[in-house]
Amino acid sequence: MIEAGFFNCNVGDRVICLYCNLICQKWTLHTDDPCQIHKTLSPKCPYVISMLENQPISSVHIINEQVMIDTPIVTTNNNTCL
Repeated sequence: MIEAGFFNCNVGDRVICLYCNLICQKWTLHTDDPCQIHKTLSPKCPYVISMLENQPISSVHIINEQVMIDTPIVTTNNNTCL
């Protein structure tokens, strides 16, 4: 399942792709091919496209590498956190 880009949802045999949010379940043992099912049901998924091109895919897309914690966060009980 991991090779097909799926992660276990801890609900029966349900799995999800974190790239395209495809959820699959009710797998048939020794019959269903997770890679083929992923390609068929979500051909535009970045993971599937990467699989087809045999290129590694980045698991995390970093938009802004700088952490901005300039202002304190105040909770409802008046405790201040940074």
